[in-house]
Amino acid sequence: MAKTFATVVLMLSGAAVAVAQGNTEARTAYATVHGLKMYYRIQGTGRPLVLLHGALSNIDTDFGKLLPELAMHRQVIAVEQQAHGHTADIDRPLSYALMADDTAELLQQLNIGRADFLGYSMGGGIALELAMRHPELVGKLVWAGGANFSPDGLYTVIRDGAKDLRPELLAGTPWQRTYAEIAPDPTKWSALVFKIISPRSNREACGVKFLAYKRYEVTKRKIVCRVSVKCDPNLPSSQRNLRLKESNTRNIHDPA
Repeated sequence: MAKTFATVVLMLSGAAVAVAQGNTEARTAYATVHGLKMYYRIQGTGRPLVLLHGALSNIDTDFGKLLPELAMHRQVIAVEQQAHGHTADIDRPLSYALMADDTAELLQQLNIGRADFLGYSMGGGIALELAMRHPELVGKLVWAGGANFSPDGLYTVIRDGAKDLRPELLAGTPWQRTYAEIAPDPTKWSALVFKIISPRSNREACGVKFLAYKRYEVTKRKIVCRVSVKCDPNLPSSQRNLRLKESNTRNIHDPA
């Protein structure tokens, strides 16, 4: 079952590791954020668009082909979260809330007062937390890849397989190979995997309860994201205002 889970996750990645620069020049740097040395990449000009990668992944694996296309029309800020990619881990758990606060602080340091967000998988959970915790930062939000706050919404094969997931089952995947190449300390791969699957990390930021994932498609310039979520009635009223409804196909660089 765990091997099936690893195979399903691998199929969901579907992105190239190499970064094509397109017609714009990329700039990379690190920022000191809440004890992290946080890696980010900026490319293009225009209305800011923040890319948030999935669990165990990084900018290039999830957005390598898409980023240069988006940067032809937008200022793209791609972030690598705690323990992912070029950003080293620190002594704290992984949670959507903490990573959302890290992202918000980074944007503040970059003098970006408002942006649109594209979150893939775990990045979708971070984007939702940003909308709740830092609503002044969030223009539009695209949630792609089945991000969830509760395992109740996952397909059974994924939920059950995750229980037995081990680092060795991910050997040779794009995430493991790229981590070995770019992580500050490649020996921390196993620690990252166990942090990702730990109940504390998965549930610490619970706010919105995921109910249904329909489907999504990503092409060069268009994203179709159809999802259905509902807020937990036990949340404070200030957080229950968050609603995501089915969205129509639109150009990601469309300002409307």
